[in-house]
Amino acid sequence: MKNPLMKIGSQIDVTLLKSRTEEQYLSTLHSVRQDIRELGQLSNTLLELAKVSDLNHSLMYDEVRLDEIIWEAGDLLLQAEKDYQVQVNFTNELEEDSQLVIQGNAQLLKTAFVNLMENGCKFSDNHSVKVSICFLNNYIEVQFQNKGAMAQSEIALVFEPFYRSQNTANIKGYGVGLSLVNRIVKLHGGSINAHCTESNTFFTVRLPYSVGNGK
Repeated sequence: MKNPLMKIGSQIDVTLLKSRTEEQYLSTLHSVRQDIRELGQLSNTLLELAKVSDLNHSLMYDEVRLDEIIWEAGDLLLQAEKDYQVQVNFTNELEEDSQLVIQGNAQLLKTAFVNLMENGCKFSDNHSVKVSICFLNNYIEVQFQNKGAMAQSEIALVFEPFYRSQNTANIKGYGVGLSLVNRIVKLHGGSINAHCTESNTFFTVRLPYSVGNGK
């Protein structure tokens, strides 16, 4: 958390070195406000990560409709980032509504999906992510696809706290979102994996219909 705090302090120190125009002061204030917003997001993510660090932590699980959580997650992201795009589709036919219902914690699942959607849009050239929902025998599979690929050597590291890919130096972030997602998925008895093609990155989440049924 020292990095954003140092950035805020540096901007203020430089601005105070001499008198500035009104436009320059406003520009600094807007930049500091954005840094404070990002610091708040980082703090919230770290708090969520701390809450779910213990995989034996007792959580409240209810019957939740996964499609509703995905739509709500998309709406939350698009409210914050107007230039992002989220496309949701079903890869196989829905036979009955019960196929969409799992045992889970709605708030944590929404947090995980927001992070995966934001990650896809942030690292995609066209700022878009494609979300595909597939119904299988014992679990639901949700895949997040975006344009752009990581090095294969980095795939195994993306879920480590504070890890950032070498090609993301010019993109804002702190490397905690995917670690949080990984822990939330595990708390639901599910699994998550990442893989790349030459031009696309895929994150695939599998969630069992009942917590404890396995992956």
